[in-house]
Amino acid sequence: MTQYISNFTKAFRAESIKMKSTRIVLTAIVLSVLIPLMAFVFSLINGEYNSDLTEKTNFFQVSFNSYISVFEFIAILVAIISASRISQIEFKNNTWQLIETQPLSKFSIYFAKYSKLLIINAITISVFFATTYVVSFILYLLQENKEFATINIGFEEIQTAIRFWVSLLFLTTLIYVISVRFSNFILSIIVGIGLIISTSILQALNILPKWYPLKITSNAISNPSDLGYFFTYSEGFSVVISLLLLFIGYKWYANKTFKNAFVKNGKTISTSLATILILSGICFWILKPNQMMQSNETLISGTITSPDNIKEGYLVDALTNATLYTFPVSENQFKLQITEDLKLGKYHLKFDNAITTPIIIGKNDIVNIEVEHKGNDVNFKKTGTRLAENNLADLAELSTTIAYFISNDIYADNPTKISEELIDEYESQLKKLGNAYTNDNYIIRDDYRAIQQKQLIAYFINLWNQYEKKQLVKDENFKKQDYEFYKLLNDKLNRKDTEMLFDNNYRQIVVQELIANDTSDLDENTKSLNAILKLPNDSFKEKLLTTGIVSAIDQSKSASEIVDVFDTYKVGLTDAKNINYLNAKVQDAIRLGKNAKAPNFEAFDLNGNIVRLQDFKGKFVVIDVWATWCGPCKYVSPSFEKAANQYAKNENIVFIAISVDKNKIAWISQAKNKPKTVKQLIATNIDTFGKEYSIESIPRFILIDKEGNFVNSKMPMANESAFDIVLENTLKSE
Repeated sequence: MTQYISNFTKAFRAESIKMKSTRIVLTAIVLSVLIPLMAFVFSLINGEYNSDLTEKTNFFQVSFNSYISVFEFIAILVAIISASRISQIEFKNNTWQLIETQPLSKFSIYFAKYSKLLIINAITISVFFATTYVVSFILYLLQENKEFATINIGFEEIQTAIRFWVSLLFLTTLIYVISVRFSNFILSIIVGIGLIISTSILQALNILPKWYPLKITSNAISNPSDLGYFFTYSEGFSVVISLLLLFIGYKWYANKTFKNAFVKNGKTISTSLATILILSGICFWILKPNQMMQSNETLISGTITSPDNIKEGYLVDALTNATLYTFPVSENQFKLQITEDLKLGKYHLKFDNAITTPIIIGKNDIVNIEVEHKGNDVNFKKTGTRLAENNLADLAELSTTIAYFISNDIYADNPTKISEELIDEYESQLKKLGNAYTNDNYIIRDDYRAIQQKQLIAYFINLWNQYEKKQLVKDENFKKQDYEFYKLLNDKLNRKDTEMLFDNNYRQIVVQELIANDTSDLDENTKSLNAILKLPNDSFKEKLLTTGIVSAIDQSKSASEIVDVFDTYKVGLTDAKNINYLNAKVQDAIRLGKNAKAPNFEAFDLNGNIVRLQDFKGKFVVIDVWATWCGPCKYVSPSFEKAANQYAKNENIVFIAISVDKNKIAWISQAKNKPKTVKQLIATNIDTFGKEYSIESIPRFILIDKEGNFVNSKMPMANESAFDIVLENTLKSE
């Protein structure tokens, strides 16, 4: 053992001497400092170093997270170049045979070079880390307001750096093994560049394998463990596959030929085969996806960190928005034990400061949620028996090329082409669904995967139905049943599946088929309610009818219309909970209905003055209810401001943004930079304002007339054309 260590030390020192002339380390250092220094210069030029802060800001953390994704590419290049050049020194100078005649083992020579590569990777990451800290520290010093500025190296950044180093093992080892085995310097470079290019292509096609070298490095910097582990399966795979490659590479190098290395005799074959099978088996085991097991109880628990004093939370039906359960929040902790059977599906978890998040849960599931409300941001960490379901992409946000084609009448006169494209995209999305996994390699459980597969079918059938509508306008003899898509998928969707009613596409399909033969002049809402009312009494009808009544109430134009809808169709309901919920909604809708008196809200302006609704009597009032932490609010805000600017010269209308933030400093910081055409206010009592105006979610837009009566208490979103139409029609009718 002592001799092995001595040989390795000598070989390592020899490598250090040889590498000085190659300037590999210097190249790595120069490239490592490039990104932080460039970002620093741009910050100075743009003046971003002295921005207004409204919350605790760790300058190192912000800089590190901003630079790391770009640095990943630099580190990959360094690894490829270093691994290629370190062995080419010997090929170029024809010194492989010379060094092998020295009193050093081939093992020492081979692994001394490899160890040097690992050190270069460590130097690359360490220099980037140190440079980022120096740059961040200077930016911190330039920040005038130190009240919210900090400069600390956090555990997460150290963890990311270490994970990244481990993830580079696979790529480094692969290039090194190739560069030692083949004398052509260009070959290993081509392989490295090929991996970079192919990664981009495969990623664009959504077929990038989880074992791909650059997928492994990407996981390390952007996908931390959802379960709190230091490492994820990616780093474990990187280590094991590197051992496998090193075994193959060293054996081949030490024995010169493939035959001598692996199939020279029975002992060589058995040893090689056993090692390769064991390491390959471990690799497959690591890559094999896992599924969470169900519990023996149904529980939602967690913590919420927020500057707001949150006292209550609610589990809400995602379909009807009815509150199913209420639970207390005490000392930033909450726990909801559910003893009743809870249908597997999507629900909403809401808190009394309007923070909302969707969750997937069913009977015998435990879902733990950590909510961090910090300044303008709200982050959710969801774990438990539905880890994958709650962390992977929601199919409700699905966007496809064929949807664009149908919407924009591309291939409008080629139904065969549309049918083929629908099939292709369906199969592609189905495959993508099957390949979805979390950062810890967990996949969706079979019961919810079955629901998602039905969601996909509903999505594409609904697209085909939309296409059919357009075709029938041009050709009344068009039959969707004649095409391959219909034959393939139509019968796979059960039209009386209660667990699918949460899905909007599915409901549209069911309703459209129910009213397909109704040729009356009634509107579609009334047609659908009449058709649903005729269905046999069961849970399917109960839920579908409840949803239909909710929709009709929301679209009703007067209090009398709301009452008529409820009185006409409540006879089809049998569940007292649904009847009571709808009755409360009716009363709420009447209170907020057209021509009803709007509550006289009270709010502060930016100067601390109290402003009330009555102060704007004689003017139309357009209200945007928002919060600094609300992403959708920020998205539609420019459209609201654009509308305000459009009516800036009209003295009969005023645009108001009312914040429901409990963090007044965060509100002031954002509101003071908003256009003056929108009056910025913050509710003096958020709870009272929320209850009086029935603020269930934000953003929310409200239109009030000159007498303080509602014109529309739930306007369309400001970025929708319907918003402008409501405003125009209201002002025209004045």
